[in-house]
Amino acid sequence: MKSKHGSYSLHGRIDVLHLTMEGSLTLDLVQAMRREMDLYWRSRDGRPWALYSDLTRFEAMPPEALDAFWALIAEAVGQGLVAATDIRRADHFRVTTSERLERHTRHIKFQVSTDEQEAMRWIAACGLRTD
Repeated sequence: MKSKHGSYSLHGRIDVLHLTMEGSLTLDLVQAMRREMDLYWRSRDGRPWALYSDLTRFEAMPPEALDAFWALIAEAVGQGLVAATDIRRADHFRVTTSERLERHTRHIKFQVSTDEQEAMRWIAACGLRTD
């Protein structure tokens, strides 16, 4: 889904939900993302899954969108999310989200990966199917 300043895309593959975020995401986009994720959760019927996020072209979220995003991640844990990994620019998320990231990933396995191949190998090592 796109807006004037940002976009995201979601697609599920086996036990992995792929999320790509680009530019700046608004609260409206995060709410739309939540609705799409709900469809994925329902299709999983309680089976465990992983989230792979490509954040290499992601810029920012205003505070209200960021709050909604972290609420979405917390809800995802209750909907079967057991592992998450992302790729990102080296300078991203150091200060603004590190505390929240730690809080919301303490109940799941989490890793920052260098590329998609490493991410998929790590997810597979967590016992989830990637292809």
